[in-house]
Amino acid sequence: MENKELTLLQKQGAEIVNQAQALEVNDIESYDVAYAFRRAAKVLADQVVLFHKDMKKKAWDAYKEVQANEKKYSEMPKMASDILKGKMEAWKHQEDVRRKEEEAKLKESAKLQGLDEELVSVPEAPKRQGERFRTEWKFEVTDISKVPAEYLMVNERLVGPEVRKLKDKTNIPGIRAYSHKTQVLR
Repeated sequence: MENKELTLLQKQGAEIVNQAQALEVNDIESYDVAYAFRRAAKVLADQVVLFHKDMKKKAWDAYKEVQANEKKYSEMPKMASDILKGKMEAWKHQEDVRRKEEEAKLKESAKLQGLDEELVSVPEAPKRQGERFRTEWKFEVTDISKVPAEYLMVNERLVGPEVRKLKDKTNIPGIRAYSHKTQVLR
Protein backbone atom coordinates (compact mmCIF):
# COMPACT_ATOMS: atom_id res chain seq x y z
CA MET A 1 0.00 0.00 0.00
CA GLU A 2 2.70 2.49 0.99
CA ASN A 3 4.75 1.95 -2.19
CA LYS A 4 1.68 2.40 -4.43
CA GLU A 5 0.67 5.58 -2.60
CA LEU A 6 4.22 6.94 -2.74
CA THR A 7 4.47 6.11 -6.46
CA LEU A 8 1.17 7.92 -7.08
CA LEU A 9 2.35 10.99 -5.14
CA GLN A 10 5.59 10.99 -7.11
CA LYS A 11 3.71 10.73 -10.43
CA GLN A 12 1.33 13.55 -9.43
CA GLY A 13 4.30 15.68 -8.39
CA ALA A 14 6.04 15.19 -11.75
CA GLU A 15 2.79 16.03 -13.59
CA ILE A 16 2.21 19.25 -11.66
CA VAL A 17 5.83 20.35 -12.26
CA ASN A 18 5.40 19.76 -16.01
CA GLN A 19 2.14 21.72 -16.01
CA ALA A 20 3.73 24.58 -14.04
CA GLN A 21 6.64 24.76 -16.47
CA ALA A 22 4.31 24.84 -19.46
CA LEU A 23 1.98 27.50 -18.06
CA GLU A 24 2.49 31.10 -19.22
CA VAL A 25 1.21 33.83 -16.89
CA ASN A 26 0.39 36.85 -19.05
CA ASP A 27 -3.17 37.94 -18.14
CA ILE A 28 -5.72 37.65 -15.31
CA GLU A 29 -7.14 34.36 -16.63
CA SER A 30 -3.72 32.67 -16.77
CA TYR A 31 -2.93 34.21 -13.35
CA ASP A 32 -6.08 32.50 -11.97
CA VAL A 33 -5.05 29.20 -13.57
CA ALA A 34 -1.56 29.54 -12.07
CA TYR A 35 -3.10 30.30 -8.69
CA ALA A 36 -5.26 27.17 -8.91
CA PHE A 37 -2.20 25.08 -9.85
CA ARG A 38 -0.28 26.58 -6.94
CA ARG A 39 -3.06 25.63 -4.54
CA ALA A 40 -3.12 22.11 -6.02
CA ALA A 41 0.67 21.89 -5.59
CA LYS A 42 0.30 22.92 -1.95
CA VAL A 43 -2.41 20.29 -1.38
CA LEU A 44 -0.13 17.67 -2.96
CA ALA A 45 2.82 18.80 -0.81
CA ASP A 46 0.59 18.54 2.28
CA GLN A 47 -0.38 14.98 1.25
CA VAL A 48 3.31 14.06 0.97
CA VAL A 49 3.97 15.49 4.43
CA LEU A 50 0.98 13.63 5.86
CA PHE A 51 2.13 10.38 4.18
CA HIS A 52 5.51 10.63 5.94
CA LYS A 53 4.23 11.96 9.27
CA ASP A 54 4.02 8.65 11.17
CA MET A 55 7.34 7.42 9.76
CA LYS A 56 9.05 10.65 10.77
CA LYS A 57 7.54 10.51 14.27
CA LYS A 58 8.77 6.94 14.80
CA ALA A 59 12.22 7.85 13.47
CA TRP A 60 12.30 11.02 15.60
CA ASP A 61 11.29 9.12 18.74
CA ALA A 62 13.99 6.50 18.09
CA TYR A 63 16.53 9.26 17.42
CA LYS A 64 15.63 11.07 20.66
CA GLU A 65 15.99 7.82 22.63
CA VAL A 66 19.42 7.16 21.12
CA GLN A 67 20.50 10.76 21.80
CA ALA A 68 19.30 10.57 25.41
CA ASN A 69 21.18 7.30 25.99
CA GLU A 70 24.31 8.67 24.36
CA LYS A 71 24.20 11.77 26.55
CA LYS A 72 23.38 9.80 29.70
CA TYR A 73 26.20 7.29 29.32
CA SER A 74 28.87 9.69 28.03
CA GLU A 75 28.29 12.44 30.61
CA MET A 76 30.43 10.96 33.41
CA PRO A 77 33.44 9.98 31.28
CA LYS A 78 33.41 13.45 29.67
CA MET A 79 33.26 15.05 33.12
CA ALA A 80 36.23 12.96 34.28
CA SER A 81 38.15 13.87 31.12
CA ASP A 82 37.43 17.60 31.62
CA ILE A 83 38.53 17.47 35.26
CA LEU A 84 41.78 15.76 34.32
CA LYS A 85 42.37 18.08 31.36
CA GLY A 86 42.10 21.12 33.64
CA LYS A 87 44.51 19.64 36.16
CA MET A 88 46.97 18.57 33.45
CA GLU A 89 46.88 21.98 31.71
CA ALA A 90 47.49 23.76 35.03
CA TRP A 91 50.47 21.50 35.81
CA LYS A 92 51.82 21.86 32.26
CA HIS A 93 51.61 25.66 32.51
CA GLN A 94 53.44 25.65 35.87
CA GLU A 95 56.04 23.27 34.45
CA ASP A 96 56.60 25.48 31.39
CA VAL A 97 57.07 28.53 33.63
CA ARG A 98 59.50 26.59 35.85
CA ARG A 99 61.40 25.26 32.83
CA LYS A 100 61.72 28.74 31.27
CA GLU A 101 62.93 30.23 34.57
CA GLU A 102 65.50 27.44 34.97
CA GLU A 103 66.62 27.86 31.36
CA ALA A 104 67.01 31.64 31.87
CA LYS A 105 69.19 31.02 34.96
CA LEU A 106 71.35 28.50 33.10
CA LYS A 107 71.77 30.87 30.14
CA GLU A 108 72.77 33.70 32.46
CA SER A 109 75.29 31.41 34.16
CA ALA A 110 76.68 30.30 30.79
CA LYS A 111 76.96 33.93 29.69
CA LEU A 112 78.90 34.82 32.87
CA GLN A 113 81.23 31.89 32.20
CA GLY A 114 81.79 33.02 28.61
CA LEU A 115 79.97 30.00 27.12
CA ASP A 116 77.52 30.05 24.20
CA GLU A 117 74.15 30.52 25.88
CA GLU A 118 72.28 29.24 22.81
CA LEU A 119 73.56 25.75 23.58
CA VAL A 120 71.81 25.78 26.96
CA SER A 121 68.28 24.44 27.19
CA VAL A 122 66.12 22.54 29.64
CA PRO A 123 64.24 19.67 27.95
CA GLU A 124 60.45 19.64 27.95
CA ALA A 125 58.56 16.77 29.54
CA PRO A 126 58.16 13.95 27.00
CA LYS A 127 54.87 13.88 25.10
CA ARG A 128 52.52 10.93 25.35
CA GLN A 129 51.33 9.03 22.31
CA GLY A 130 48.43 10.96 20.76
CA GLU A 131 49.16 14.03 22.90
CA ARG A 132 49.67 17.38 21.27
CA PHE A 133 49.28 20.97 22.28
CA ARG A 134 47.67 23.70 20.26
CA THR A 135 48.19 27.38 20.95
CA GLU A 136 44.86 29.17 20.89
CA TRP A 137 44.68 32.93 20.60
CA LYS A 138 41.69 34.58 22.21
CA PHE A 139 40.65 38.14 22.92
CA GLU A 140 38.69 40.32 25.28
CA VAL A 141 37.18 43.71 24.58
CA THR A 142 38.78 46.34 26.79
CA ASP A 143 37.18 49.47 25.27
CA ILE A 144 34.30 49.00 22.81
CA SER A 145 34.49 52.64 21.69
CA LYS A 146 37.95 52.01 20.21
CA VAL A 147 36.98 48.91 18.20
CA PRO A 148 36.91 49.72 14.44
CA ALA A 149 33.47 49.53 12.81
CA GLU A 150 34.39 46.59 10.54
CA TYR A 151 34.77 44.41 13.66
CA LEU A 152 31.33 45.26 15.02
CA MET A 153 28.14 43.39 14.11
CA VAL A 154 24.49 44.48 14.12
CA ASN A 155 22.38 42.50 16.58
CA GLU A 156 19.74 41.22 14.15
CA ARG A 157 17.85 39.47 16.96
CA LEU A 158 17.28 42.88 18.52
CA VAL A 159 16.72 44.92 15.35
CA GLY A 160 14.41 42.43 13.54
CA PRO A 161 11.62 42.32 16.14
CA GLU A 162 11.78 46.10 16.55
CA VAL A 163 11.34 46.62 12.78
CA ARG A 164 8.50 44.06 12.61
CA LYS A 165 6.78 45.84 15.51
CA LEU A 166 7.27 49.48 14.43
CA LYS A 167 7.34 48.86 10.65
CA ASP A 168 7.84 52.16 8.75
CA LYS A 169 7.92 54.06 12.07
CA THR A 170 11.24 52.40 13.00
CA ASN A 171 13.75 55.01 14.12
CA ILE A 172 17.12 53.34 14.67
CA PRO A 173 20.09 55.42 13.50
CA GLY A 174 21.82 53.71 10.57
CA ILE A 175 18.91 51.32 9.96
CA ARG A 176 16.32 51.67 7.15
CA ALA A 177 13.15 49.61 7.59
CA TYR A 178 11.54 48.45 4.36
CA SER A 179 8.82 46.02 3.33
CA HIS A 180 8.81 43.20 0.81
CA LYS A 181 5.69 41.37 -0.36
CA THR A 182 5.77 37.64 -0.82
CA GLN A 183 2.88 35.40 -1.82
CA VAL A 184 1.65 33.01 0.88
CA LEU A 185 -0.89 30.27 0.34
CA ARG A 186 -3.20 29.09 3.08
